[in-house]
Amino acid sequence: MIGSDWPLAVLRGVGLSLLLLALFEPFVGLVLDARQKPLIPLLIDTSGSMSVDDVPPNRLGAALAAVDRELLAGLKEKAETVLISFSDLLTVAPESLHPSGTVTDVGGAIGDVSRALGRAPSALVLLSDGNSNVGENPIDAALEAGFPVYTVGVGDPRPKRDVLVKVVRTNEIAYTGDRVPVEVDIESEGFGGVKTVVSVHEKGILLEEREVTLSGTRQEQSASFEVNPTTPGLHTYRVVVDSLEGEMTGENNAIPFAVRVLKSKIKVLLLGRPSWDAKFLMRAISLDENVAMSQLLTLGSSERVLIEEDKESEGRLPSSAAELAQFDVIVIHSPRAEQIPEALAELVSDFVSSDGKGVLFMGNIADAPSGLEPLLPVIVSGKLEKQAKFEPTPGGLSHPTTSLDDDIYRSEVIWKGLPPVRVEDRAIGLKKGATSMAVDPATKTAQGPMPTIAIQRFGRGKTMCILSNETWKWSFMPVGLGKPNDAYSRLFSNVFRWLVARQEMDRLRVRTDKNMYTSGEKVTFLAEFYDENYRPDDRADVRVNVPAAEPLEIPLAAMGHGRYEGTAEALPPGDFTYRAFAYQGEKKVAEARGELVVEDLTLEFMETRMQEDELRTIAEMTGGKYYPLSDVSGLPGEVSLETVVEKKRLEFDLKTSPPLFLVVIVLFAAEWVWRKRRGLA
Repeated sequence: MIGSDWPLAVLRGVGLSLLLLALFEPFVGLVLDARQKPLIPLLIDTSGSMSVDDVPPNRLGAALAAVDRELLAGLKEKAETVLISFSDLLTVAPESLHPSGTVTDVGGAIGDVSRALGRAPSALVLLSDGNSNVGENPIDAALEAGFPVYTVGVGDPRPKRDVLVKVVRTNEIAYTGDRVPVEVDIESEGFGGVKTVVSVHEKGILLEEREVTLSGTRQEQSASFEVNPTTPGLHTYRVVVDSLEGEMTGENNAIPFAVRVLKSKIKVLLLGRPSWDAKFLMRAISLDENVAMSQLLTLGSSERVLIEEDKESEGRLPSSAAELAQFDVIVIHSPRAEQIPEALAELVSDFVSSDGKGVLFMGNIADAPSGLEPLLPVIVSGKLEKQAKFEPTPGGLSHPTTSLDDDIYRSEVIWKGLPPVRVEDRAIGLKKGATSMAVDPATKTAQGPMPTIAIQRFGRGKTMCILSNETWKWSFMPVGLGKPNDAYSRLFSNVFRWLVARQEMDRLRVRTDKNMYTSGEKVTFLAEFYDENYRPDDRADVRVNVPAAEPLEIPLAAMGHGRYEGTAEALPPGDFTYRAFAYQGEKKVAEARGELVVEDLTLEFMETRMQEDELRTIAEMTGGKYYPLSDVSGLPGEVSLETVVEKKRLEFDLKTSPPLFLVVIVLFAAEWVWRKRRGLA
């Protein structure tokens, strides 16, 4: 029986129970309803097309007047409002508004509203002319956003008197000397039967012009031109249609375009004697429209013949660097001292080391003049004089020179199908820095199988050797066996392209997805990176540096299979030479460069009508409503809103709760005081 000390038992029992409860790590959860006023952002377009004055004072001015007079007062009674401006990016509560944006991204603006505000709005009011010209489809973005969009069409949906260059079609890549076709589409409204002039310019110089009689019915009309770039590089042109009195705007009367011009052809000079190799090589190269070969063949002690495009003439050895400079690659077949004097050998050495060009050695190279010996990738000692099967190394199967198919396994099969060829010289090893592309597995050296195809860097250029004077069999014999012989043509096309490729471009290649961008466009950089065996490599840190008023460094993300991609925000107008670097750890392993042009051209005036149908569709598909600017006063009354109730869950960890331990301490303190007073302590 507890008797008069029962409070002591209660205090002790409750305290112990709370301690035991804490050992089970309990949580207490509370769900609270937080009521918020509905949120309605007013999203207002500040792109360049909002400067059109088809409504006074202009589209942006008329939209702001509607916001101040009609929308803010009516909407504030039922919702919290906030003004957001947009062109390509959002600005919440802007201090000032100007129609200066170079692009309009309606879809991106709708999709970014919730992120910018930190909560989803109850509805959205969009004030725009609807001329979205970049980014996501506005209808898709509005549906995905998940709230009703009330659209206000700002501007006149009817066509205006205007003439514009709509589209320019041409080749993005051409060769020097090519006549590049340019097709121009012109659109006009309200100028039927009027004559005007369409012209093409480069750096402000008139190249060609055409007189055109306008249809005036928005029907596209074409004008054809040709440009004839004579120097390699990025050529920027401009198509202009003369402005006419009464046009709504002259901002759309010109469009720039760019053509990347490459050197006309890879020019190859073969030095040697008449041989089957020379004959078959000339025939194979004639099938490659981007390679032109000349052959200077020695017939006797001093007699030489020059063969160019199947025409023969008396030839003589080059005697100056200027004569060699017209070529990109020199092929030296079975060189001997009496064929190539030391003076010419010295010129060839400078051709590679100083000018950054390429030399291919073929046939017998043991008797090469001493001036050429440093250019050889292999060390030759003695004669071999045997039929040898060329077997590509693992690196050779994927290297740009000796890959005979895009599929590495197919390339290996093709190599296995090629017949043995005669090798006269014994290569006892590679020179320092040289790489073997193919070997004779049956002939051993101190370094392993004897190299039969090898490459090396030499100064600023490259050299390569193929140790056989019977490579022609790789073209001739497959045909006799009923097999395709394109492996031979591909091999030498690959070799010549690799020999002329800039050194820093071998492992890293970079380009942009377009030659030219307009103001406000994002620039996408695409790169490829290869390891030392020329296999695609995803393990590099690839970055692009763009020199601008504020220099940019753009990191490129690995996309798989050695491909990298990255995007730069809009660049200012101008011509840019960018550089890409590949790093592995702290070491820079490759470098590349390229060119791009950003023109001071806006997309904003390619379409000047207010796009009523687009805005109406956005509203109807999302449960909102479309209003022309003249009827916008009815919008606040039509918006149906409910108080937003946001449920918040609060959780408390009782094990670490200070109030719980305070209660336990109070209980045990009271229990001690009770025992003290009762004389039980």
